[in-house]
Amino acid sequence: MHAVRKMVNCLLGLPKQIYLLLTLIFFNAMIQLVTIVGTLYFHDYGYSTDSIGIMISCFGIGSVIGGYLGGICSDIFSAKSIIIISLLGNVISLILLPFQSHILGFCFILFAIGFFNSGFRPSSIIALLEYKHVIKEMSLLSYRRVALNIGYSLGFPPCKAPKASNGSVQTQKHSGLFAFVFLNLLLLVMMIIFNQNQTTYPIFLSSHGLFSAADVSLIFAFSGIIIVVCQIPVGHFFDKKTLSTTCFVGALLLSFGIGLTLLISNIYIALLLCVLWTFGEMILFPALLPYMLRSSPYKKGNTIGIYQLSFSAAGFVAPLVGTKLYVISPSLLWSLCLTVGCLCAFCFILLNSIKGY
Repeated sequence: MHAVRKMVNCLLGLPKQIYLLLTLIFFNAMIQLVTIVGTLYFHDYGYSTDSIGIMISCFGIGSVIGGYLGGICSDIFSAKSIIIISLLGNVISLILLPFQSHILGFCFILFAIGFFNSGFRPSSIIALLEYKHVIKEMSLLSYRRVALNIGYSLGFPPCKAPKASNGSVQTQKHSGLFAFVFLNLLLLVMMIIFNQNQTTYPIFLSSHGLFSAADVSLIFAFSGIIIVVCQIPVGHFFDKKTLSTTCFVGALLLSFGIGLTLLISNIYIALLLCVLWTFGEMILFPALLPYMLRSSPYKKGNTIGIYQLSFSAAGFVAPLVGTKLYVISPSLLWSLCLTVGCLCAFCFILLNSIKGY
């Protein structure tokens, strides 16, 4: 209760500019749900798994380019200008989306949505961090991820991003290009695994006749509710942990949650595994950003741009790799997610054990 009162008092004392940024982050997160919605829509209308992978990958390509340019341009121009341009681009792209009837049209619009959606992220982070003299950096990132997941939950039809784990306080400063590149590689791999819940995961659930679109919506809404309710307490729990330990735990939970998808036979198992990968994402991904900021030899905007580049590259690679493996064998896909994810988890411990990193 003390933690809840502290959080409420902190929220009530925030400047109105932070509220505005969190509101914009909320709406931008709702737009990102176009990938999951699109996957279900394309699947229901008879598009092949390969075609769906190509179309969703166009969103990923746009995200790769937009995310990196958003960070770079925020160093050159003001973050506010990039935010405005990104939001306008998103609105125009969404208006044009329903008028498409050909796969090329869908690919182009999804590319544009991915470009503007990801271009918003680094600039919004930079804009938020301008207020770290008012509230701690980790708390700002925490509220950002809560806003993201409220947007994910409410943005999913018919009817999911998390407090940054504060392992940074006691962790050693891993400065150097090696640690930064290594962390980006781990981020890329873990995001490829996690992004399966936007493509092959809903396809797997709906293809076996056990789940309707409403059931899939329920699972993602449940994930969002968990994050909104548990993000801050989980962050407090990991306050005194090192970032490497936090990332290890998060990667392990995420790997088991996604990797055991093959065991799903009813809604209860699906919700149980949803709990695992949801806790995994809200422990792992918030800790990775401050970890990279501390290890990076570059400016803040450039660093966040590279972070977003790795983050978004997974959005391009995941649908292509995931759908190809899924066509070969769903069990192969989920087994690789489990195995590779667990290896990445232990890599965080390895990085921490290397002297100087």
